[in-house]
Amino acid sequence: MFEQIKKNSPKAWEKFEIHMYRYMRDDLFYAIFRTTKDKLYNWKLTSLTSLIGHLLLFFDEQGIRIIIEDTIIRHNFKYKINVYDDQKQFNYQEFDIADYPSRTEAWEAAFTKAFNIYEKILEGK
Repeated sequence: MFEQIKKNSPKAWEKFEIHMYRYMRDDLFYAIFRTTKDKLYNWKLTSLTSLIGHLLLFFDEQGIRIIIEDTIIRHNFKYKINVYDDQKQFNYQEFDIADYPSRTEAWEAAFTKAFNIYEKILEGK
C-alpha cells in the first residue's frame, strides 16, 4: 500500500515524511522510512495499524478529515473524507460507495484517497 502511495502521490508522501520526522528520533525515522537507496522497505510500514494515529494527525493538519463508518445493516465499513480550506471552512466531501469487509481495508482505501486528494492540493488542482 505505502509503496503505491509514494509512487502515485510523491509530493504528499514527502510532506508525510517531514511530519513523521518531527515526531521521531533521526535513527528511528530512517530505519522506518529509508534504506541506503532511499526505498521504502521496513516491516513497520507494512502494518497500517502502527501508523494510523500519525496518518490521522497528518491529514488533520492538512485540513483533510477521514471518517470510517460502520454500515450497521451489512456489518461492513465505509469511509468519507471532508476537505477544509485554509480558513478551516468546509470545502467538499469525498466518499466511496464500496463496502469494505474490515476496518483495516476501509482505512487503506481512505488513506490512499486522502494522499491523492492532498497531492492534487499540492499541485494546485
